[in-house]
Amino acid sequence: MTGVEPLVALGIGTQTASVISAITTVVPAIMSVGSAFASMGAERQSNKYELQALVNQTNAEIASEKYNQNIERVNAANEERQLRREQYLRAGKQIAAAGAQGRGISGNVFDIMADTAYQTELAITGIRDSRQLSAGLSESKIASARSSLGYTSAAKATANQATILGKIPKISSSLSTLGEDVQSAYTTLKSSF
Repeated sequence: MTGVEPLVALGIGTQTASVISAITTVVPAIMSVGSAFASMGAERQSNKYELQALVNQTNAEIASEKYNQNIERVNAANEERQLRREQYLRAGKQIAAAGAQGRGISGNVFDIMADTAYQTELAITGIRDSRQLSAGLSESKIASARSSLGYTSAAKATANQATILGKIPKISSSLSTLGEDVQSAYTTLKSSF
């Protein structure tokens, strides 16, 4: 029994049964090709969403790093101002103490004040150096995050290409089958008419 005979047994004409049989031969191959293309599209879309999530995460990390960098800069500036203020107050106390003892700002008093000012400036220089090192580390982290994002983007693009290349044999096979089925259906229809 061929594909036409059950349909003819149901009272469908031979030519109509031949057309229906030919169509049912071709449809699975068409669906197979469509399925392969749909699968590729879904995988590309999934990779696109994953990449966007990674971009968003990296941007959040960069924003957080820049925020922390700004906080450190403000804290360092405040600490520097506080040290300068304390130095100013210490110098005032030293001058008052020297005046209370009846000595002027000369000799030992002047040396002590100069040494105190020098120590304060060293502390301020340390704060600035620490802030610059921290800023350099932050910039390095930001550059690393951006670089990592670039590598990940390239890896996702390569994965998409591999997915497409992996689907080509299936699509090619489905198209070949479709061609054979269409040829078979054409021959069947041609012989029916």
